[in-house]
Order: sequence, then structure tokens, then C-alpha cells
Amino acid sequence: IVHITGTNGKTTTARMVSALVARHGLTPGTFVSPHLQRVEERLSRHLAVASPDEFAQAISDVAGFVDVWTAQGGEEPTYFELTALAAFSWFATEAVDVGVIEVGLGGRLDATNAADGAVAVVTGVAREHTEYLGDTVEEITAEKVAIAKPGAVLVTGPIPPEAEAVAAARATETNI
Repeated sequence: IVHITGTNGKTTTARMVSALVARHGLTPGTFVSPHLQRVEERLSRHLAVASPDEFAQAISDVAGFVDVWTAQGGEEPTYFELTALAAFSWFATEAVDVGVIEVGLGGRLDATNAADGAVAVVTGVAREHTEYLGDTVEEITAEKVAIAKPGAVLVTGPIPPEAEAVAAARATETNI
């Protein structure tokens, strides 16, 4: 898994990573958000967007799990959570070699953080979504770099100096 977060450039980065993976003879599965024209754009396999039938099947494949979850008192998943779950299921069904996963918002509490990424990418950091991520660049950076799992490689784009210290601390904490 290549897990991508950041203030801007996430989808572009996901598309570039997927193209690079494909160029090396591997099959990428890509999940991005939001879509521009149709929901199927969120999922792609080997650079081809999921067909309406493939997307519908991915949703159908996870519907039973969602039903059990909610019947046991769990909250209904959000639209984003449902599409992320469908993407993970579809990638498993399609046996992709590399999952390229774009975070929806932040990182630490994002549904995509269930993925165990070998590479965590932070494209950049700026003040955004302060009601969810914190008021300072440092707090926002901490939310974003939380996608870095133990042993993963952390890659950052240009980030502010105050963000660098937070990213370095996460790298040390996770032995990256």
C-alpha cells in the first residue's frame, strides 16, 4: 500500500504513483476522492476506471458486512467510508499488486487509515479543515503523518519548517 495524504496534490500523486507502478509491470489499484463526474472514478485497476458494473459489484460485496455492522449497533458508514471499504474489497478481489490509497481528510481518523501502508506520502501541509485537524500547522501535520505505520517509508513534499519537526518525530516514533 502507498498511502497518500496532504493539503493539495493527493489525486495527482496517486495517479503518478499508479502509473509508475504499472510501468514497472505491477498492477496498481487506485482509490481517490472525490470523483469529478461519476462515482466509479474513485476506483481504478491498472489505470482503468472501474466500470459501473464493477463498482456496483464492489458495493454489493461489502453490503452484507455493513448490514451486520449496523444491526449490531454500529453507525451507518459515511459515503466516503463505504467507497473506501468497497475499494479495499475490490482490490482484494482483483488481486492488485499495489494499492494506491488517497486519504479523504487528514489521516489519523480517516477510514483509509485501516490500510497498512508500506509507504506514507504527505504531499504538503497547510492550515485547512481546522475544525477537524487542529488550529496549527503542527497539529494538522500530526494528523496527516499518523498514516505512517511502523517500518513504513515516509515521503514528504515541501512542508513548512514547523511541520518538518512533527514529521521527523513520527518517523522516529515508528522507526521509519
